[in-house]
Amino acid sequence: MVTTLPGNLTCKGGAPPNDASPDFYRQQYAELVNPLKERLKTYDAAAESGDARSIGLAAAALDTDVRADAGLVDIPRLYGCYDQKVLARLQNATEAFATTLDALSCASDNRCNRKQTEVPGLVAQASPQERATIGAFNAYAAQLGGEELSSPQASTVPKSRRM
Repeated sequence: MVTTLPGNLTCKGGAPPNDASPDFYRQQYAELVNPLKERLKTYDAAAESGDARSIGLAAAALDTDVRADAGLVDIPRLYGCYDQKVLARLQNATEAFATTLDALSCASDNRCNRKQTEVPGLVAQASPQERATIGAFNAYAAQLGGEELSSPQASTVPKSRRM
């Protein structure tokens, strides 16, 4: 089913009813979350490695996906509209995590007034933010019966400091 809602309509405020079938929204969400799963795995592996360059590259890619994905779920014609508190939680969690990922990307290359020596601390700061973001995506997915993201194995604080 294709919805007739305008392309710029969001779920904020007077959210429209969900026009499409739940299966449609689940499929749309799966297409969004599957690439995110891979980016999270790549970031977690880089963070675990402790290699500043790998961490920076993975953080930059994940930052872009997390920000984009959090914005996309606010588009009713693609994902439907659900609990506004869950959506706000998702957007707040992803913004905090993406901001730290951006700082990691900069620090890994000594850019943006950041230094590589900050990478281990930023990885440690990002760890609970990552869990909060995954929890927020999972809370959103639970509303539509969508696929959940898995949490990182353990703390993603680097084992070594090859910086």
